Amino acid sequence: MTERFPEYTKESAEALCFNVDGDLCILIINKEKPSDEIQNIMFSIQNWLSPKISRGMKYKFGWMNSSIQNAMITALGLNKEKDPN
Repeated sequence: MTERFPEYTKESAEALCFNVDGDLCILIINKEKPSDEIQNIMFSIQNWLSPKISRGMKYKFGWMNSSIQNAMITALGLNKEKDPN
């Protein structure tokens, strides 16, 4: 939960983002942890999108393992066969 680019699981997703007001969750759905290059790109986008003042939309980036998070991916209406997504 303290990782820069955390993995969203059934146990962590609500605390990381899904149950946090004012945050927009951006997830990469992949069969394995995204490469450092992809993580750095996503972190750069997150920094660029982040408000420079204390109010406004906050973006939280992370990833979800499509090999094991079947129920969550289906509940979100995503296609787990299409990686990355």
